[in-house]
Amino acid sequence: MTVGQNYLAANVSQFFNWHGPAMVMDTACSSSLVAMKVATDALVAGSIDLALVAGVSLLADPSAHELFRRRGLLREDGEFHIFDRRAGGVVLGEGAGVVVLKPLAQAERDGDTVYAVVEGLAINNDGRTAGPATPNLAAQKEVMREALRQAGRRPDQVAHLDVNGSGSEMTDLLELKAIEAVYGQDRTRPLRLGSMKPNIGHPLCAEGIAAFIKVTLMVHHQRTVPFLSGVQPLEHYALDPARLDFPRHAGATDLPYAALSSFADGGTNGHVVVGHHVPRLPVRRRPVELPELNRTDVRTGERVGDATSPMVWTRRIDARDAVLDGHRVYGRRLLPGLAWIDLLYGCFEEAATGLAHRELSLRDVTIYRPLALDADGAVEIRVEARAETPDSWRITVTDAPAQGPGARAVATPYVTAEMHRVAGGTTGFGTDVPDEVRAVLRDPDGRVRDLEEIYRDFRAQELVHSGLMKAVGAVYTGADDIWLRVALDERAASRDRGERLFHPALIDGSAVAACAVALGEVPAGGEQRLFLPLHYASFRAGASLGRACYTRVRRESIERREELLTFTMEFFDIEGHKVGELADLTTKVVRDAGHIEPRAAAAGREPIPPSGPERSPGPARGPDPPPGSSPPRTGPSPPAGTRFCSRPTGSRRGDLGPRRPARRSGGPGGHAHELLRPWPGLRRPPEDCGGDRGAARDEAVADVAVRAPDGGRTGRASRTPSPSESDKSCPAHGAGRTGAVRAVRGARRAGRGWR
Repeated sequence: MTVGQNYLAANVSQFFNWHGPAMVMDTACSSSLVAMKVATDALVAGSIDLALVAGVSLLADPSAHELFRRRGLLREDGEFHIFDRRAGGVVLGEGAGVVVLKPLAQAERDGDTVYAVVEGLAINNDGRTAGPATPNLAAQKEVMREALRQAGRRPDQVAHLDVNGSGSEMTDLLELKAIEAVYGQDRTRPLRLGSMKPNIGHPLCAEGIAAFIKVTLMVHHQRTVPFLSGVQPLEHYALDPARLDFPRHAGATDLPYAALSSFADGGTNGHVVVGHHVPRLPVRRRPVELPELNRTDVRTGERVGDATSPMVWTRRIDARDAVLDGHRVYGRRLLPGLAWIDLLYGCFEEAATGLAHRELSLRDVTIYRPLALDADGAVEIRVEARAETPDSWRITVTDAPAQGPGARAVATPYVTAEMHRVAGGTTGFGTDVPDEVRAVLRDPDGRVRDLEEIYRDFRAQELVHSGLMKAVGAVYTGADDIWLRVALDERAASRDRGERLFHPALIDGSAVAACAVALGEVPAGGEQRLFLPLHYASFRAGASLGRACYTRVRRESIERREELLTFTMEFFDIEGHKVGELADLTTKVVRDAGHIEPRAAAAGREPIPPSGPERSPGPARGPDPPPGSSPPRTGPSPPAGTRFCSRPTGSRRGDLGPRRPARRSGGPGGHAHELLRPWPGLRRPPEDCGGDRGAARDEAVADVAVRAPDGGRTGRASRTPSPSESDKSCPAHGAGRTGAVRAVRGARRAGRGWR
């Protein structure tokens, strides 16, 4: 085999013993589309009857990165933004893609699977400009119009356009103007804009083939792919949403025609229009099975896909994580128990399993210890998924192996869970939000409670949501169901990094509100009782929750048994269609107040006794308090002169996130184990602080001390009990870890059993 770019096509022909024309095209980013133009012209002329068009870009050495850095084009934080004020350079990607092109009639006679039809393909060049990297607006408009002319389609018939997207705010603005001039006129519905670059980076010469394969699959499956940028609008340009729009959620769509652009550094521009194909003859040829690949994870040295080796991911989480920073328990950042859903699904999305989230179900999630950080803290966790069957994996989340002399990681896991493949996938639930409920939640009246009131009540118990984790919405309590409308606060969400499948703020906000309503209707003897997540039976979803959702909690799913509160949440998209379900979320009361508030233990307070006999919530309820008021508080109040604050920062997809308490009886905040209390003395900035805003408060928050299993204090660092200790005594609940989980399962079996 001969080495060198110019020999690549020749080597492929030699390997397969092909005798037709074989050539390498290099026009930088548009190389694949130029090769496709040559191939389609030859097919139309009849000089060939089949063509393979490929794009390849491999980063085998640092030369490409060094070149882009010298030119000031390389973005080093790993984020690629398009049509976004954060745009400021590229992130390089690599890969290879191949498509087979045949005349449509021949492909149908051969029984091939036809993914899409190339309707029109145009190539041109910018000509003379200020420099080889300077785009020509007129040339971009002309190449789009020529491809539409070849396709015989009007611009308004094209429903999706995958843009070039250079990663520069100025050149992106020029491309937007070209798109608006060609595609933005006389539209009855907006043109959806997307790009694969925020997902996979810029694959250089393989850019065109990557975009072509993405758009072709969208047209074939008639589904949208979320655009991961464009969240922060361009500084000097506003999109007209009636003409141009960004898809934010994956889902079914009507996509008869779509297009893509590739505008190269050097001036060679390409634009393709593809159409949906409905087979007229039986399809006999299907994609061949992929060969077994000997692939190794460079991070761990373990084989990928080897049934005997687990899949392993590592995540570094620090106190600046927006989800963690936006959720405080007694002033300390604490990961909410429901944030593991998005993190674990995010790991499997990264894996080369070929499974989408709708094909997976997360089950039997048990939380063993909290993930809590101080202001300057950070932790690296290890997520291991070991195959138990071809369709199931056992997940364990622990501290990553400690580094350095004398370093020692805690052996006790944070979480264990199972991931299962769902036969046929989660495609739909056949349930919608009733129109009357949507109307009530859209136009709040006296029957609806603002989510802000619930958060305010939780702040009174020193469980504070802020920034990204403070959702907005409303709660409507009906005779049979509790309904919520929950959405991200766009001001805080605009600073978040990336798109999350199942945003912790939406799930957490739903759980907090549901817990507050349920506990408010089941009095617990007047004392404060904090309930924290301990276990959930399963989570599954057919689509991402996006940035807003409706949530339902059926009253019949609410079960209170002694110190456990269990309920099921159903999630609906903004159109009102059910997309997911979290079944049997079990929260457990924290019995020993001293483990959360050590000063109470120092004062000699006894642990909170178990509650009285179980009381059913029932459909009846008293009126909500007037808007702006808070229910009467019982139990200990936070000490005067203490405020609890937080500062939101950005976070990555797969990072972790927070949750909070509930009014009068605390809600599903962080985790069910080893919580913290404020310790006076440290100063903190007065941002989004809870408590009585009218009272004169010292702008301070307390340091954190943790109650150790032996009754002493560990100081400012949390001491995690050894496995033998944790089996004997759960620090937060006053029950053994094994005993606590048995209590959950036993209560369910005695009640209504497993679902």
